[in-house]
Amino acid sequence: MKTVKKILNRLFNNLSKEEKSILQALKKRPQAPYDFLTRYENILKNAIKWDDLDFNNKTVMELGCGPHLGFGPLAIYLGAKKFIAVDPTANRKIYDSKILLDKYFRLAFKDYKGIFRKQISFGDFFQELKNKTIFYNDTKSIPKDLYSSIDIQLSNSCLEHIQDLENVLIDLKKLMAPNGRYIHAIDFGNHMQTNNPFIEIYNSTPSKFKIKHGSKINLIPPSKMLNLFTKTGFNSPSLVPYYYFEENFELNIDKYWSNYLEESDYFLKVGIIAE
Repeated sequence: MKTVKKILNRLFNNLSKEEKSILQALKKRPQAPYDFLTRYENILKNAIKWDDLDFNNKTVMELGCGPHLGFGPLAIYLGAKKFIAVDPTANRKIYDSKILLDKYFRLAFKDYKGIFRKQISFGDFFQELKNKTIFYNDTKSIPKDLYSSIDIQLSNSCLEHIQDLENVLIDLKKLMAPNGRYIHAIDFGNHMQTNNPFIEIYNSTPSKFKIKHGSKINLIPPSKMLNLFTKTGFNSPSLVPYYYFEENFELNIDKYWSNYLEESDYFLKVGIIAE
């Protein structure tokens, strides 16, 4: 058993940074993007007037797609004419890896084909993915000729990590097509393994949290996040709660949060801002 473990460790150490990152993401399964999107759209349909996104012939952008391109492969399979991948960890090197081709993209393709029954070969799908994906490190590096062209904007547990969020939302609004649509799923918890996701947040202050844990999350609460969308020009954004997590919080809530939060903000773990 020790010998096998050593061999596996050696194989893993020989992988590129992109391969390691994506294979670690496999813990969420190649089917995860479809599962997330389906879940989010069902939540939206049960809460507000929502029609499923139609990717066919649309320009799709994902902020924080990660090295495995997030929703990109699904969007391309469903007919998107272009996928804009905005993430400093995403680049074209992923296409050169046979490991990722077999262990990630091919498995995702099998799932999509089983669900949607589109008559396309894996080879043709993968070529389309390569041809139609454009990579940018951040929103500032996206050229102005893409302004007003994005039909669908997506992000999944990304916005809570952006410190300069207002300026990024300004960029996203400039990129959005006149009738564009978006889904942004936000995790408002502490991103730590604690019995309650608001431990170290509600019993502290943002400044103390950042001294202790760094600036990995911006600590913008749900209502203030929604206000930023309105302030930066998004029309009629809706904030739909996914779920709350009140259990196992037995600490005193700091006065900072008592004075700052709306009643609906408390213990909202995941919310979806969409239009």
